[in-house]
Amino acid sequence: MISQVLLIYFLVYMNTFIFCTSYFDNKADYEHRYAKWAAYYSNIELKKDKPILMIDDGSDLSLVDDKVFAVTKAENLTEDTKLETKRVNLITFDERAPLHHNGQAANSAGWWRSFLFSLEIAEKLNFEKIIHVESDLFLVSTKIREFINGLEEGWTSFICNKYHWPESSLQVICKDQFEDFKTFGKELNNLGLTKIDATRGCAENITPFTNL
Repeated sequence: MISQVLLIYFLVYMNTFIFCTSYFDNKADYEHRYAKWAAYYSNIELKKDKPILMIDDGSDLSLVDDKVFAVTKAENLTEDTKLETKRVNLITFDERAPLHHNGQAANSAGWWRSFLFSLEIAEKLNFEKIIHVESDLFLVSTKIREFINGLEEGWTSFICNKYHWPESSLQVICKDQFEDFKTFGKELNNLGLTKIDATRGCAENITPFTNL
């Protein structure tokens, strides 16, 4: 009985953070998308005192409410950085990366830079699990939140039934996959983040998921 209790404790409280990628340059986008996402994930049981992050592609910080967000420059992140659990941690790059050729943020250099930076955060700050929930995705089912909280290994995504491919906007990456994540990131950085979509394909098709 005691061992079962300890296992449940470990699964729920293993060192984890939740993040989305972000970019906003106007009040409407900030309020209707990013502030809304921050408020939602700050107040559901998935959080359980896990820090919440937005890894940001050089947004207009004058729009940010410092009662909601604690801002850290990506270049200033060190092993001594302390993430907050009462506010959302906005980890931001100074300048926006190049957009996708059609102007979309998905699969752009900025999205990839922010997504790949989640591993640097995890390794520098000794996290064991990364939960990626994109800024237009809201987990309303208690069942899926409990499932995500219980994952302790693998690189998990979920199948989009409409298109029959992985849903890259929802991923759970556990520590046993960090080395593969590092290798994946090095390959993409060596290729050039602006060239990924044209030469390798979209994130849904090239991310090395182990569980679907």
